[in-house]
Amino acid sequence: MRKKIEIERTERTPEVLFDIENNIFSMKYDSRPEDVRRFYYPLIESIKEAFDEIYKTNNLSYFSQNPFVFEFKLGYFNSSSAKFILDILTIAEEYKKKGINIIVKWYYLEDDEDMLEAGEDFAEFSEMEFEFISMSDDEYLM
Repeated sequence: MRKKIEIERTERTPEVLFDIENNIFSMKYDSRPEDVRRFYYPLIESIKEAFDEIYKTNNLSYFSQNPFVFEFKLGYFNSSSAKFILDILTIAEEYKKKGINIIVKWYYLEDDEDMLEAGEDFAEFSEMEFEFISMSDDEYLM
């Protein structure tokens, strides 16, 4: 199992950090890959594999004090990406139900009602509780 995946941002793909040892999955900027399956499938498989391993080792008590955070700070995503983002959230929901403490943070620009609504839709579809965090332009660029 890979302990850390880092994908650099491109013009069409988001920056991604999946760091098992620091309990973080982070996706930032825009997601509109030309080949969305090629971008997301390996990532989804890695997330499944990592959470299977966590669950099998029965290390759930660690997560009661140290939740695993899924953080989305997206400026834009296309409809193809939305399906895969929901797949990621569905995996998170599955393992939350199995006892892994998971928190979802959805960041959006303070004047971007569409991105807030998208997060609310993802929360509803995935049945996960989201923390919605409004950001200024300056904060978003950090």
